Amino acid sequence: MTMLRLARDQDAAFITEVWTRAENAMFLPPPDPGEVVEHIVLGHAFLWTAPDRPLGFATINLWDPGNDGISVIAMDRPGNGAGREFLSALVDHLFADPGTNRVGLDTAADNHRAMAVFARLGFVAEGMFRECWRRPDGLWVDCPHFSILRREWLARKG
Repeated sequence: MTMLRLARDQDAAFITEVWTRAENAMFLPPPDPGEVVEHIVLGHAFLWTAPDRPLGFATINLWDPGNDGISVIAMDRPGNGAGREFLSALVDHLFADPGTNRVGLDTAADNHRAMAVFARLGFVAEGMFRECWRRPDGLWVDCPHFSILRREWLARKG
């Protein structure tokens, strides 16, 4: 059985290793020094776990009251559908706070797998952050932004 839980100090190595993998460098800016530990200390880092191992992680930003953002989400072994289940559980968790009205996130414009997951979960494309970060190869990346509102999420959940 998989579950969502807050990341702990001992999870920092897993989060850092997945976040900084070469295959993720195309879609995720690298963490700043100390960023992983800071997310854990603030209670802004989550793990998606199986009984025997972590499957993925996410970090969140609390932009404004009622407006949460998922800053990073990555899976240990992408492509098996676990990411959609993880994102759904994370959004459920964020909307469990009655003050949260909106959850937003973005990705690299060529991360088609992520955008398909966002669409399947009901996220709406809001616009494009043009050339929002530079990849290790020096190319600038556009980042489409998506969000879902509490009422939309609850309507989908039935």
